[in-house]
Amino acid sequence: MTNYGLGTNLGKTVDLNEQAARNVLEEDIVHAISEIKGETVIAYDEKKLAAAADYAAEDVLSESATDGAGTAFKFNIGKGLVRLTKAIAFCSVTALTPRVTLYLSNSPPTSEKDDNAANTAPSQGDWQVFEGQLDFLGMEDLGGGSSSVITVGTYGNLPLDVVAGVDGYIYGIAVTRDAITGEAAGMLLGFKLVGKRI
Repeated sequence: MTNYGLGTNLGKTVDLNEQAARNVLEEDIVHAISEIKGETVIAYDEKKLAAAADYAAEDVLSESATDGAGTAFKFNIGKGLVRLTKAIAFCSVTALTPRVTLYLSNSPPTSEKDDNAANTAPSQGDWQVFEGQLDFLGMEDLGGGSSSVITVGTYGNLPLDVVAGVDGYIYGIAVTRDAITGEAAGMLLGFKLVGKRI
């Protein structure tokens, strides 16, 4: 009797010939993959923005205005194809109303990432890794932080199918479509991405 186990919940002890045992394992693998494909994926990242000066329309939003020091947002969606169906943009400062676009790629982008710098995404160097963009409606608030939600039924480019790179991450460059004058140094900008593995 040979144990041809596959994981904690899929192990089976079989008293069969090798081919029959192989068939059992293949069925278990197919079942496991179907469960993984249906799972909900939720990814979040945030940055404390440098925000040392007012933002012009089409400026990058990131944690550093120092040349070459800004970084992309980073979302752990795991490996495989994910269909994004909802996305939320948050800002810790009240009464900010900018429209923000999040450019997504499946490896660290080479486009401009420094805060307050003019956007270049998606630059030609990123075209092969570009996954698409999420366009958020203007943020709003009721006395708390500012936020904007997009879903399949709204403007914003959802649903959007994305595939992470070999590290399981997709990367985002945030850009404001509108001038921002009510910024505060160190204010938080966050994004939550929700989808299904397909």
